[in-house]
Amino acid sequence: MSGHPGFPDVICLLAALPLVAGLVPPNPHYGMHTRRRHGDESHWYRINRIGGILLILASATGLAGLHAYPELAFPWDIAVSIVPLFVALAVTLLLDYLIWRAGPADG
Repeated sequence: MSGHPGFPDVICLLAALPLVAGLVPPNPHYGMHTRRRHGDESHWYRINRIGGILLILASATGLAGLHAYPELAFPWDIAVSIVPLFVALAVTLLLDYLIWRAGPADG
């Protein structure tokens, strides 16, 4: 393995924990930001919880892949680490859109 390819996974995993716990209020700096979340605090917490869970799963997948295949050389070691994170981001954006289209949650 070259350098520390699992570092992005560890950082994303740690950053996702407060999102899942609902500890991050709406703000312009930290969390999932889309135009749809403006003015709807419940949507903010809901999509950030979902995004945080997906980030944790993606980070764990990347770390597991790096652990399972320690002989991977650059650039494949980086791909195993980063690709799941991009997939998690894309799925979160899709879910954000679908949740927004469905309207406000009931209770």
